Amino acid sequence: MALRIKFLLIFLLTISNIEAVVFNGDLTKILVAKPGEIFNVKLTMTNNKDVPEEVHINQADYKYNSNGENFFEEPNTLERSNAKWLELHQQSVRIEPGQTKDVYYTVRVPNNPQLKGSYSSAILIEPTEPVTTLQAENAVSIQIKVRYAHQIIVNVGALEKSLKLLDSNLLKTDTGHTLNMDVENNGNCHLYPHPTLKLYDLKGQLVKTMQAAPQNILPYNSVRFSLPLEEISEGEYYGLLLLDVGNGKLFAERLSLSIH
Repeated sequence: MALRIKFLLIFLLTISNIEAVVFNGDLTKILVAKPGEIFNVKLTMTNNKDVPEEVHINQADYKYNSNGENFFEEPNTLERSNAKWLELHQQSVRIEPGQTKDVYYTVRVPNNPQLKGSYSSAILIEPTEPVTTLQAENAVSIQIKVRYAHQIIVNVGALEKSLKLLDSNLLKTDTGHTLNMDVENNGNCHLYPHPTLKLYDLKGQLVKTMQAAPQNILPYNSVRFSLPLEEISEGEYYGLLLLDVGNGKLFAERLSLSIH
């Protein structure tokens, strides 16, 4: 009898040619709200399998860190959770082959003038059946399931923007060096910084300007920005990390680099 191992893949959006229930929408929903405001939000799913599919819809709190770890906690456990504000109109839905179906949830922002910053949680959308089974060696079969996490961020009241460089680490690879920079959001609101690194030699001459892909950062969470330092000669440098969060707001951090 084959040994069966089941993997649960979250955010499985980049794999093509797999028949599955597809979530047709943004994985992150950002609402700008006032205390007491109510929103109705639509989620759309399509079943491109040739059999009916039962999809379960649940809530969770979501956090992550710069080590690449993701945590889905019980709803209403994190400090800035908005899970209590959400009402799911249904917790399961049956979708026929080829059918597209809408489901809804309501966000009721508490009528509390003391609210300020970003509050968030996630809706987990999980079809019951695996989308495919892969046969590996030694009679092992691997089932792949899709699990989408739709994140709801509500911005309300005064937004206090702040970022902090936790650590920087220069790694040597076969093709050169890679600079990893761990950045924490220590403000009260969700940010989407665009990082730019300006690399200078010890004489103050600009050597190179590089940009990393922007990333979402929730309050009290951290992410890692990575930059390949290609064609940089050995020596001592210092870098100026600029984090652009929009509306003319920049955060700057200085770091020293020794490339050998």
